[in-house]
Amino acid sequence: QTLALGPVLYQSIRQFTADAGISDNMLFLSVYYLLLSRVTDNNDLVIGTDALGRSRPECQLIVGTFINILPLRLQLDPCETYRQFLMRVRDTVLKAYEHQDFPYNEILSLAKPDSENSLHPLVIVHFAMANFIEQGIEGPGLCFIQRNTTATARTQYQWKVEVTPGKDSFDIQFIYSQAFDDATIATMTGYYRNILRTVLDSPSIQVGEIELESTSPMIFK
Repeated sequence: QTLALGPVLYQSIRQFTADAGISDNMLFLSVYYLLLSRVTDNNDLVIGTDALGRSRPECQLIVGTFINILPLRLQLDPCETYRQFLMRVRDTVLKAYEHQDFPYNEILSLAKPDSENSLHPLVIVHFAMANFIEQGIEGPGLCFIQRNTTATARTQYQWKVEVTPGKDSFDIQFIYSQAFDDATIATMTGYYRNILRTVLDSPSIQVGEIELESTSPMIFK
């Protein structure tokens, strides 16, 4: 399922991130943490994200996949303001990228030496910021054209949020495992949108005061 953010909200987001000195990635990731904390009633969370794995100059021109998973752990304090929490998200992301070459499998072995690595016991939810080439970009002897495709996306994680920026919009795709149904994720999509609008309007709000759109019971633990 996809949450489409139009030009008005797009401009609000870009202005907010510019004023706060953060990336769009950090804003959307922070909202994901807030959402997961509320629906799981858990303030100690790990979200996985991707590092491109091309930090070394010798890897820049090599064809292939070098993506490494970065587990980002944060503890949420209900008494701190959203702005304070956002700054901690920023610091966590920046520090994690300083160690992006450390293989995820080795992190997994150190954190859970007796677990099965293939089951992703450390990272079960994921966040990604997609960066697609704009239509019409050309290079020496090359021409890249963006193609829009429709597919049923699945993921090895329980739940994944992928944000795709456009010219004046953001598409936030909620990709989930078979453990969830469409109705549950539709509810989560509404929660995510509401939290995003709340923090954009009131960045000084305390984390514990951020409300969801519905007062229904927790959907999953």
